Amino acid sequence: MNESAKVVSGASKAEITEKKSRFIAVCTGVSSQEEAQAFIDAQRKKYYDARHTCFAYVIGDNNEISRFSDDGEPQGTAGKPILDVITGNSLKNALICVTRYFGGTLLGTGGLVRAYSGSAAAAVEAGIEDGTIKSTEKGRIMTFIIGYKDVGRFEALKAKIDFQIKEKEFNENVTFTLAVRENDTENLKNNVINMTNGTAEISEGPVMDIIF
Repeated sequence: MNESAKVVSGASKAEITEKKSRFIAVCTGVSSQEEAQAFIDAQRKKYYDARHTCFAYVIGDNNEISRFSDDGEPQGTAGKPILDVITGNSLKNALICVTRYFGGTLLGTGGLVRAYSGSAAAAVEAGIEDGTIKSTEKGRIMTFIIGYKDVGRFEALKAKIDFQIKEKEFNENVTFTLAVRENDTENLKNNVINMTNGTAEISEGPVMDIIF
């Protein structure tokens, strides 16, 4: 993936017109090929009178599954340009489906590539603007078990180290589950160790893409 992967949490839509042909693009999150195919089928049903329904999708942390279709357009003019928008924007587990209503004028291969990639890119931009597409950063899920007397000082650390408190559990001690940026993990651990005189129990998960 590129430096900052993006997570798609909803559907975003954009439409462009090129020489009277309408290109309706929808970007949505998918977690399986079955889910992707169901969405594509739904788009085909919704726009049953359209000439083409082209798409591309990627699934997996490292795009282990990647598929695209020109759906009758000249080879290489639709599906691959849509896929390039997905990978170029570092979208994870994402599908972009572009429906074309033919306007009566042939666009040529270059025109088709521009229209399909342009509409796909517009759908991504719409998702970024409305918050359905969010950037991630490298981070870890960390767990800190501390005594009650240290809770106030622990939570005060957030003023100088930006982390997310995912969960608090109050038992004999207090367990905090946090999302922490990778660059801040050592600093946070050292602060907590010093603050608690080494009594805190600290564990951390692997580096992963997290929305902060």
